[in-house]
Amino acid sequence: MKLQQLRYIWEVAQHDLNVSQTARSLFTSQPGISKQIRLLEDELGVEILPEVVNISPGLLAPASPSWKQPEKSCAGSTPSSPTRRNSAMR
Repeated sequence: MKLQQLRYIWEVAQHDLNVSQTARSLFTSQPGISKQIRLLEDELGVEILPEVVNISPGLLAPASPSWKQPEKSCAGSTPSSPTRRNSAMR
């Protein structure tokens, strides 16, 4: 256990469990803080900070109905002769 690991936990708690904001305030990297906390958790055998996934609800769109449908077989659906999209493109 290192004093730096304890400080990181204290600072993360002071920043409402926001590791990115904590890293900015300590002028260090977010992965560095996360790693030190994870190492301390492994050493103690307990989860100190819960894993939190911050995803804005607006970033996720509901699944479209087509995703819920099973894939249809493409066999036999290809045209027997190629079609031309636009005769002006020749």
